[in-house]
Amino acid sequence: MQELLEQDQRLFWMPAEGLEVLGSCFELSVETLESGNTRGSAGRIGYLLQGEAGIQTDRGAEQVSGSGLVGIRLGGPRGCRRDSGVITALSECKVLWMPYDVMEFACHRNCWFHTRLMLTIRQMLEEQAARSLEK
Repeated sequence: MQELLEQDQRLFWMPAEGLEVLGSCFELSVETLESGNTRGSAGRIGYLLQGEAGIQTDRGAEQVSGSGLVGIRLGGPRGCRRDSGVITALSECKVLWMPYDVMEFACHRNCWFHTRLMLTIRQMLEEQAARSLEK
């Protein structure tokens, strides 16, 4: 997983120690989806680390190559809220799954990795919303 993060345009800053800490606090996992496979968010946040996928939410569909989010949207009292969504792999994909709680609860170690991850996700959501307005 660390190698994928180092190559990612959004999460390259995550050191191995940060991944280990967040992984133990929030049970992060990477799933490989073969082309044509589909996964629902099921209360989790999914981040497309690698590959090309279609992301379907209540607000519409989007085709992305890396850096796509599912399972979260802007809104709610804390600025973000849960969202349902589906990722369909258009090529072999790697998806980083994390529980939605990563956005609502501080990890027990109160680490900077967690804060930076939350800020990064928020920035991605704001960019997605701006793209939606442009359409």
